[in-house]
Amino acid sequence: MPTIVDTLRSRGIGTGVGLSVKDKQALIDAVNAADLDNDLTKIDVITKLQALVPTLGLTNASTWGQIRTAIASIPKRDGDTVALSSQISGTTLRLLATAGYRDGIDDFVTLTDADFLSANILTGRVVHGLAGTATSDASAVAADLAPGKTAYVNGVKITGNSTSKRLATGNLNVSNNQGTGSANLTVTGTVSGLSFTPSQIFVLISAGTTYSLEGNGVCASGNLLNVNLVYKDNDSSHGGGTQSVSISRIFRPGGFDVTATCTYGNKISMTNYIAIE
Repeated sequence: MPTIVDTLRSRGIGTGVGLSVKDKQALIDAVNAADLDNDLTKIDVITKLQALVPTLGLTNASTWGQIRTAIASIPKRDGDTVALSSQISGTTLRLLATAGYRDGIDDFVTLTDADFLSANILTGRVVHGLAGTATSDASAVAADLAPGKTAYVNGVKITGNSTSKRLATGNLNVSNNQGTGSANLTVTGTVSGLSFTPSQIFVLISAGTTYSLEGNGVCASGNLLNVNLVYKDNDSSHGGGTQSVSISRIFRPGGFDVTATCTYGNKISMTNYIAIE
């Protein structure tokens, strides 16, 4: 392995018995050039490091030892790191990354938003790779919704203020035919599973010996009775005596119970009903 002297002599320095004045000056110039090159290299490294991580605090006066310490303190970012902040610039979403070194292989800067959902993006639109499922052709208005109910129409939340009443129809299909002609007969019908709480119901009731009930001139065989009323049948041909039907009801969320009692006759039944919100 060549020595320093061999290297200097290969460059024409000290080829004589000793170093001449010329040789000494050449040696000084070589050392100065190397030192200058070292300084320029160090400044270039410092400049690039500070541009990468401004918080390192390096200056042109920093030593190589300080530079090595600073490099070791730079965090290597692998995997996902949460963005420090975000900005919107036109159609561009800008994310501010944390300081550190990233190799560009599996390091992502992330931003999470609970509203970043397909349901919040119109159908046919794709935002950052997420396809929308929200529709924009709904036609409902507040008057179409029950009071207090809410819905989103074309991305806008509306609260119902409808004054319309919902109704339901059906058949109670209950009867009692155990009477003897003079006994009280009771029958109860129950309805559940409605989408509203009824405020009014009408029920088709037949009572008496001949399964008919006339109240206020209305024949029950063809009309629904308002259960808030008491119906009397004074026609002796309908059981041989005066009879009346008393009706009670209980309204509850999603349904009702209605009970009818006939004071004379041997048959009573409840069939069709209409329930009104």
